[in-house]
Amino acid sequence: MMLLAALTAARVARGGAFAALPTRAAPGACRALARGAGAFDAAAPAADGPSDAATTRAAVPVGATVDVVQKEHQRTGELTRGVVARHLTRAPVHPRGIKVLLASSVVGRVFTVVAEPDAPLSPADAAALRRTPNPQRGRRRRGGGRRSGGGGGGGGGGPARRVASYSG
Repeated sequence: MMLLAALTAARVARGGAFAALPTRAAPGACRALARGAGAFDAAAPAADGPSDAATTRAAVPVGATVDVVQKEHQRTGELTRGVVARHLTRAPVHPRGIKVLLASSVVGRVFTVVAEPDAPLSPADAAALRRTPNPQRGRRRRGGGRRSGGGGGGGGGGPARRVASYSG
């Protein structure tokens, strides 16, 4: 205990960042002091969070120009601008922003709504936006049902599977 008091006194004399903390300081207090000293500035995002309009699905119509944050850019806060092709969030409100698919096949959470479409989308434009591929989903097999051939038990495509018989 005496050694700890001496070390703390030495830190106070040098003017260290954690010198003024009591010996059993809470981790939150340490983090707050370090943040004040600039230790966490590099990892902080550009802004606090999405705008209020970006958290409601009704405020982000298909065809609107938006700024999104992609999953891999959440730490840096880098924004990507694009046109909304499809909503991926089904809920009417999401606290971290509505997840959308942009016309450029980029998926991200809406940070700000830059401009809403002036007029409703024409049927041709809406159809073109619906055809935008979603990179988060794998390629789907067309044709349905089980794959033919190879084995799996009853029903399904292909010939019946032969099973070895051990009774004579």
